[in-house]
Amino acid sequence: MVGHLRTSKESWRARTRHCDGSEVARRRDNCFIVVVALFSTGGIGGVHRGAETTGDISSDLGAIAAHNIVTVCAGAKSFLDLPRTLEYLETLSVPVIGLGCDFFPEFTVHHGAIAIPTRVDTVKELADIVRAN
Repeated sequence: MVGHLRTSKESWRARTRHCDGSEVARRRDNCFIVVVALFSTGGIGGVHRGAETTGDISSDLGAIAAHNIVTVCAGAKSFLDLPRTLEYLETLSVPVIGLGCDFFPEFTVHHGAIAIPTRVDTVKELADIVRAN
């Protein structure tokens, strides 16, 4: 959880207390507080294999859905249940848009095999979608 935000002439500083969520979830929370509209990370967490019995779903997905911030990433980590991760993002009403790609990126894998619902080819097209939503 974010404790509080301080301002100074030199910088913004967010102090955080203990957080049960992942690093991505904490960093997204901090971006939201300082009004950063874009967040970039390597790979996001997602639905773990066997989650139907364990309930193991990364807090990243809830954090992505909770804040109106664009997340730019290299996909979800390839060891996760990626079809269920995409389904869970859809359930949370999180649009998944590929910039110049047709397949869901699998972080650490050269080419993913799961088609993504929407593709754009330019940053301008992506920005237009973000502005409209």
